[in-house]
Amino acid sequence: AVLPFEAGGEQFYVIGGAFDRVNDQVRNNLALLDASGALADVGFDPAWLAGTDAAVLALAAHDGQLIVGGQFLQAGGATRQRL
Repeated sequence: AVLPFEAGGEQFYVIGGAFDRVNDQVRNNLALLDASGALADVGFDPAWLAGTDAAVLALAAHDGQLIVGGQFLQAGGATRQRL
């Protein structure tokens, strides 16, 4: 899944799926990319680096919040069952 969104006047992309690396960096099923496709984790919540413990199947944004759905039981190191 790919979700474009804007933060601080910049365009980003959230990608979700079943993967453990993006651009040779460890990313578990969830990653944030800038408009050029480079990892864009700087300045964002460090929970991004933890990702999820199973596949991400859906991404949505609502009122500036990211909603992630999938087969996972943990996201960002916390219990988050599938949503």
